[in-house]
Amino acid sequence: MLGSAGASLLATLLAGTPCRAADADRPSTDVTEVVVTAEKRAEAIMEVPAAVTAVTAAQLQTEKANGLEDYVHDIPSLSLTPGSQGTNQLAIRGVNSSVFTGPTVGIYLDETPIGGTVAGDHANGLVPDLDPNDLERVEVLRGPQGTLYGAANMGGLLKFVTAAPSLTTASGRLQVDGTSVDHGDLGYVVRGSFTGPLVQDKLGIRISAFSRRDPGFIDDPGVIANSATNQKLSDPARKDINSARVEGGRAALLWQVSPDAKVELSALYQDRHGDGQTAEDVDGRTLQPLHGDLTQIASRFTGQNAEKLQVYNATANWDLHGATLLSSTSYAINNYSSVTDITGLTPPSPTAGFPPASPPFFVNAGAAYFTFPAAPTSYFTPVDLAFRTAKVTQELRLTSPSDQRVEWQLGLFYTREQTTSLQEIDLDDPATGATFAPTGVCAPPVVVGAPFPPITCFAIHSVAPAGTPFHNSGADTTYREYAGYGDVTFHVTDAFSLQAGLRHAEFREVFHEHYSGVLDSLSTGAFSGVNDPAPNSGSKNLYLLGAKYQVDKNVMVYGRIATGYRPGGPNLDAAGVSPTFASDSTTNYEVGVKGVFADGRLQLTADTFTIHWDDIQLQTTTPMSFFYFVNGSTARSQGFEVEALLQPVTGLTLRANGAYTEAQLTADIPAAASVFGFKGDALPYSPKWTANLSADYAFPVAGGWEGHAGADYQFVGSVFDNFYPCNTGSGCATAASRPPPREQLPSYEVVNFRLAFARDAWNLGVYLKNAFDGRGLTALSVQHATFGLAATNGKLIRDSATMITPRTIGVSVVRTF
Repeated sequence: MLGSAGASLLATLLAGTPCRAADADRPSTDVTEVVVTAEKRAEAIMEVPAAVTAVTAAQLQTEKANGLEDYVHDIPSLSLTPGSQGTNQLAIRGVNSSVFTGPTVGIYLDETPIGGTVAGDHANGLVPDLDPNDLERVEVLRGPQGTLYGAANMGGLLKFVTAAPSLTTASGRLQVDGTSVDHGDLGYVVRGSFTGPLVQDKLGIRISAFSRRDPGFIDDPGVIANSATNQKLSDPARKDINSARVEGGRAALLWQVSPDAKVELSALYQDRHGDGQTAEDVDGRTLQPLHGDLTQIASRFTGQNAEKLQVYNATANWDLHGATLLSSTSYAINNYSSVTDITGLTPPSPTAGFPPASPPFFVNAGAAYFTFPAAPTSYFTPVDLAFRTAKVTQELRLTSPSDQRVEWQLGLFYTREQTTSLQEIDLDDPATGATFAPTGVCAPPVVVGAPFPPITCFAIHSVAPAGTPFHNSGADTTYREYAGYGDVTFHVTDAFSLQAGLRHAEFREVFHEHYSGVLDSLSTGAFSGVNDPAPNSGSKNLYLLGAKYQVDKNVMVYGRIATGYRPGGPNLDAAGVSPTFASDSTTNYEVGVKGVFADGRLQLTADTFTIHWDDIQLQTTTPMSFFYFVNGSTARSQGFEVEALLQPVTGLTLRANGAYTEAQLTADIPAAASVFGFKGDALPYSPKWTANLSADYAFPVAGGWEGHAGADYQFVGSVFDNFYPCNTGSGCATAASRPPPREQLPSYEVVNFRLAFARDAWNLGVYLKNAFDGRGLTALSVQHATFGLAATNGKLIRDSATMITPRTIGVSVVRTF
């Protein structure tokens, strides 16, 4: 039997009493004003003199969003490049160079910067993909934001804004979804949240939790016998190998210390475990599947990936009656690990004469022959990666009121970022997963050229100490930054204002690397060693200049010049590699207009921009495929963006956005950089055209129910792959040393439908994502495939493509209280 408290709770859940919490699950039918904190003070979005987009909680819930892939189309000029193992790379306005370089888009959770800053260790690919369970909105600021937000914001900023605890009213929300993916399996979503006062008007709490299973849709037949490369695999067939489980939660405590002071403590945790890669084996020359639709072949011992995010924050606000003082103290930890089949990068020996009839037994691992105590007849090559970034941040900010002629902000910022990375590459038995232990290197030690040189092992070149792995390495990076900044807005008249901002930053990076393995002996001459380069220090001055003119009460025009940068750092210890690489920087020139028309039923924003990018940081590789960083040439991104929100009749809301971005090199990449690119080449993964159209209609239904029907259309233009390294040790000076042409991924379209019925505190819905089951390729790589695909000059071509999720149908039940 239920006690009185249990009966009361049950009655509350079943009563169906209307409450404010239910409104978030109803599609917005009004052109309402959204307040954002883009410039670190609360402002109406239509009054901010910059390109800002906000996706509200109501919009996220209407679209049944689970992550970035579901709402990135709502934001013009924001492009997402999902990796095959849970990684995500963001770019804004085409400012993008490589997944291993430092990020060009800053990530904030409220007042906390999260993610890495410097190049290396998947820094540009580990974008936290937060479940929207506890979000109030997502803000995206386009163009460099270096003055207020510092390093690694040279393309723009993505800011997750969470819902605050309530000091006055208790409310909650429960959601249960079930999903089914065409060509795949089943998934689910369970979300819950509660907020309310612990002490009325003094102390409030907010807690939320979720569990989600993202269904898989990639199959692996498990069998390959490639006579060209002697690759043999006889694994059991597996279906839907790329499913993932995501769970987490957040807790926040808000204390109103006095009428003038408040403190909020919060903790967020999110854990994702993936079972396999969201990638299809393709022929990089045609981008057609090699084994059939949504199919890959990889060892069953690979594919696993995981990411864990923890964010802890304490924010205090004091109203000093003339200014507001904010203190934000944060600690964020991001862990990532994966196991990937990269046998395509260490191709097995040709079948002719393999294995040798007598000792020394050896195999060809792409660049040389390695000896073993016994002859492996076939092998696969797994790479285990593990990254951990722990980031401490402290910010103090003094902000003037917003209703005075001169508005200003002053701030101090400090961060200490520690990143640890580990990498292990083995040659393993495809039948058991056991590791073959190498014993040495044949002579000659290095063979560069065709992917499968003739078999020769005339003598043992060097014998490895007992226990030497094929390759094992680790790196520790400590990055510190101190900065001071200021921003002032002078209202010359009621209609015209000027803005200026300045930031000075001092940074220092210390790098330590250790390595061991027979593979390392080829580039370093030793089976193990350490690399402790001199610390890299530097400083940067960033600025912002802006002007705003209020044409009338409904229309505003603005102009803006802003700068951003990424810090340089130390490099790999290898012959021919510069010990450091330099910072790169962007300068953005932008003019825009924002207006409200048709008696408040239409909001329209438009802007045009030009970004100049100097000393582009690029990733390249040594002949042994170890990556390092160089500075390239210059680039320019220019284009325009448009957003519109219209309510033509009661109940009907129409949204549209679009962007044109021409992002390309403005000078050849120097041949000595060993990265190939000419003036006019497009920057990586930067679509020239993107567009989104959506419609939502609310209509009455009998019995007190309200219906909601909606649809949206997304278009993503074609993109080019990353710039390819020449990888010969002699730069890109000759045609023979240059890589194959960069692949161009075709454009794709996605259409979504949704239908829901709401009454009081209940919302019941169905939705269809990617309704026409389109196939969009989002990224390419040389990955696990060992099919001997090579261009005419012997370079391996791309053979793995990351895919968008096929058609998904879902049902949803939401209950608010």
